Amino acid sequence: MGSEGTVSLPLIGEIVAKDKSSQQLANEVQALLADGYLREPKVSIEVSAYRPFFILGEVKSPGQYPYAGGMTVMNAIATAQGFTPRAERKVAFIRRAGAASEITLKLTPDLRVYPGDTIRLGERYF
Repeated sequence: MGSEGTVSLPLIGEIVAKDKSSQQLANEVQALLADGYLREPKVSIEVSAYRPFFILGEVKSPGQYPYAGGMTVMNAIATAQGFTPRAERKVAFIRRAGAASEITLKLTPDLRVYPGDTIRLGERYF
C-alpha cells in the first residue's frame, strides 16, 4: 500500500484503498477486473500487517506495539503490562491516526483501538 492509501495492481493500476473495508476493496477490484480483463473474476483481500498503535502515560511499559484486529483499549493496556498505581482508570485520551488532536473517551471494555492510534492514560488526582 502506498503512503497515500492506494494499492497498485497489474491490469487495473492504482486503486484508493483508504477508508475502505477489505470486502469493499475486493468488490471494487473484482468489478474492475470484470470490465474487459477477466470473465467472472473472484477476488479476496486480506490485510497482512496493520500499522502499530502507541500507548503513553500511566502504563508500566509505554511504547509502540503491533495492532491486532478487534483490539480494545483494555487489550492495549494489557499489552503495555497494565496500569501504573497512579493511573486514571476512568478515561483515556486517544488521537486517531491522521487527527490533529486527541479526544477524551470513557474507558469501557468495548472501547476500540484502530491502527495508528495513540492512546494516552493520564494520572489520577487524589
